[in-house]
Amino acid sequence: MFGRYYVANYDRAPAFDGNDLLLTTGSGLGLDNRVQTFSLGHDYVLSPRLISATRFALARSRIHRSQGSELDSWTSLGSNVWSAATDPGLRFFSLNVTNGFPGAGFPGQFESTTYQVSEDIDWIRNAHQVSFGAAWIRPGLDVIGPFQANGIFTFNGSRVGGGRLGLADMMLGLPSQFRQGGNQLVRQKMDYVGVYVQDVWRMNDRITLNAGLRWEPYVAPHDDYGFYSRFNMDWFVAGRRSTVFMNAPAGLMFEGDEGFPRNSNTLNKLSQVAPRLGIVWDPRGDSVQTIRAAAGIYYDSPKLWQYGRHPLNAPFGNTVEVTNPASFADPWAAYAGGNPFPTPMPPPSDIRFPLAGTYVTMPFNLDPMEVRQWNVSYQRQFATSWMASVTYLGNRTYNTWIGKELNPAVYRPGATQADLESRRRLFLINPDQGRYYSTIQEAFGGTGRYDGLVLTLQRRLNRGWTMNTNLTLSECVNDGEPGVDITNSFPDPDNPSTNEGPCDADRPYILNSSWVYQSGGIGGGWARRLTTDWQIGTVFQARSGSPLTPSTTGNRSLTGLGNQRPVVVGDPDLEDRTITRWFNTDAFAGNQPGSWGDTPRGFLTGPAYWNIDLALSRVFRVAGDTRIEVRAEAFNVTNRVHLGNPNVTFGSADFGRITATSGDARVLQFAMKYTF
Repeated sequence: MFGRYYVANYDRAPAFDGNDLLLTTGSGLGLDNRVQTFSLGHDYVLSPRLISATRFALARSRIHRSQGSELDSWTSLGSNVWSAATDPGLRFFSLNVTNGFPGAGFPGQFESTTYQVSEDIDWIRNAHQVSFGAAWIRPGLDVIGPFQANGIFTFNGSRVGGGRLGLADMMLGLPSQFRQGGNQLVRQKMDYVGVYVQDVWRMNDRITLNAGLRWEPYVAPHDDYGFYSRFNMDWFVAGRRSTVFMNAPAGLMFEGDEGFPRNSNTLNKLSQVAPRLGIVWDPRGDSVQTIRAAAGIYYDSPKLWQYGRHPLNAPFGNTVEVTNPASFADPWAAYAGGNPFPTPMPPPSDIRFPLAGTYVTMPFNLDPMEVRQWNVSYQRQFATSWMASVTYLGNRTYNTWIGKELNPAVYRPGATQADLESRRRLFLINPDQGRYYSTIQEAFGGTGRYDGLVLTLQRRLNRGWTMNTNLTLSECVNDGEPGVDITNSFPDPDNPSTNEGPCDADRPYILNSSWVYQSGGIGGGWARRLTTDWQIGTVFQARSGSPLTPSTTGNRSLTGLGNQRPVVVGDPDLEDRTITRWFNTDAFAGNQPGSWGDTPRGFLTGPAYWNIDLALSRVFRVAGDTRIEVRAEAFNVTNRVHLGNPNVTFGSADFGRITATSGDARVLQFAMKYTF
């Protein structure tokens, strides 16, 4: 039996001094963090061939962020904005200025608790080693997120700054967008259950078979606050309305409406069965070469945070975005009905729903992520100490939770930013009900694939030296990266292929090589004493640059969508790239109204990376088992500058420029160890 407890605290005062708002960035937030883990285990030998292992674990984290109690709200600066963040520790200003200065980091309270119990039994019988067991995990998330409770002003330069100078718009008090809603209140819980059986069967001296089956039902999470809602397009087209909130616009559903799941946003998936099969074959039975193959299906559960946007939907959070508000002094001046805040909580059944509200939704039958994975490898030993292998790895991923926009604005000749909301898809279908909707982000099941070839050469320690080198040649493609929120991933939300391209982590070439040499000494006497017990080791790493996708700022297409891209008008490659011009910036032009741009995802590549680390050590033997080891290490021994990625925002003053590094300069480290 064993037990273990771990606790870590981290405290940092806010950087904000009560005067300079530029100190309220994410790196200037105050932190009050604590992480605790506890585990208890019991192993019991029921018989020489039957072993039981029982585990219990508890993990808790508390992450509290603040900008400083000196902050107030936009009201104190003369703006007609109500603040929902009444707790002084949660107050903050959020201001985004394109090509000006970064927005503030937002405070919040994030607490999580996870319980876990598991039982595993191993049974050996003849040529079989059978394992079976079960696990139950219950993660919980409790969050107060006020990131929009005080209101968010954005100045992107579209009013008077020519689409680039956000500061010009800010100085005149002309925001391009204002967004506000209630606090993000999340109290989610989820149950994970897994039951498995696995058999490792040594069929004969040459073949070993590994077969298993796992049942992992998806049990949809639930929220203690009951902030459940969904937008149903069929309901909207039919003009059907909720019976729970009588003033809700057509298309909105809530718990209690016909067909809505009980205490959840999605339906359970109880039939998830994941088989696995693997084989190891020694063709000649001489343990010199092996062929291995395996395949399996694996399921994953989404992060609880991905359900955390639903509390911002009306009537709970009443998130509203105002495009080109009249002024900073009164962003609600031209908004129909005036300032919609504050809103009562809990919302009464006759609550008024805001116009142009923003929503996040997910289909009831949305499946959790599934990965189908397989591999084949050949390994061969030669020349006593050497081993070479070649491995193919492949997988196909389904149902990654990304987002798409259901309510984009439809471009038409003469369209402007001012008539954006009246051109949205739902408004054109039904103006009376469509006016209640602005953006609607819907969770969508994305796909991805990976194919890789790994070549490995190893040398076991022999005659004082060893090495391990591997080269990976691979390709990773998907149509979107799952994030912490459900946001639109596609330039054209009706065509997922417009975002298909290299994964963010795609690196076609990766090389890793490590070498260690131990000196046995030369000569005799003092010469041997001076040259023995030395060890030198090195690690070499190299990889391709990361894929980059140019984008444009603002709303050039006049569709109200993000992820807009420039138009390719030339060849972006340069024969002589520099940090001030990493690619041909003249190869791009701004997308025009009605166009999202045609630059493919991952069209550019960032700087490649290579690095060498070196370690030199010597052991001095004192007497018996007593010895002293001295060690010197150099990280990035060549002191190479590791370049960061260039700016790929079209219209930025730094477009095409590299303005940062991605790694440390040379670091030297010295150590001494005394062993007795």
